[in-house]
Amino acid sequence: MTESDRERFAAVMLGLAEIFGESMSETRLRGYFAALEPWRIGTVEDMVRAAVRACRFFPKPAELIDLAPVTDGHLGPEEAWALVAGLTEDGTVVWTDEIASAYGIAVHVLPDRVGARMAFLAAYGRMLAESRRCGSKARWWASLGDDAMGRAAPVEDAVLAGRLSPVQVRAMLPPSVWPASLALEPASAQAALPSAPETP
Repeated sequence: MTESDRERFAAVMLGLAEIFGESMSETRLRGYFAALEPWRIGTVEDMVRAAVRACRFFPKPAELIDLAPVTDGHLGPEEAWALVAGLTEDGTVVWTDEIASAYGIAVHVLPDRVGARMAFLAAYGRMLAESRRCGSKARWWASLGDDAMGRAAPVEDAVLAGRLSPVQVRAMLPPSVWPASLALEPASAQAALPSAPETP
């Protein structure tokens, strides 16, 4: 938000306070504005609407932040851990910078899987919060394992989930191991896109 949003923000927060039977002093309003300033005013309004539906008591700033609509492509902590929990050294994974960095911390705790999970969730939670505070969208990329025949399935899942484009996959894998979802595309569309180089 910017200074020009203060009046609109005040109206939103006063309305929220009215619904919950709370008072909203100038000091309290300034505190909420400072906490929510990194978000656009439209996003703050979405948070407030969600709070009216979900909260039984007047929400703290952190509770409003938790209600921010997720449109940045990041996974939640548990979903991110599920993505890497079974990862092996020769396995392929499609992940984000935050997931990769958190896994790099957790892997040092293995084979203690409970400890590794806790380390991952703590690290990823911090990185995710910072990325969302800065408004950074997820950047998905593939880490290709040594098992060449095991590469197609993870990248196909990523294509179907919209995390990788077919163009990116063609640049990574030779045609002999392209996922089935690419093979089903019209030949004209395939011809218009660059092919991946053959690997020895």
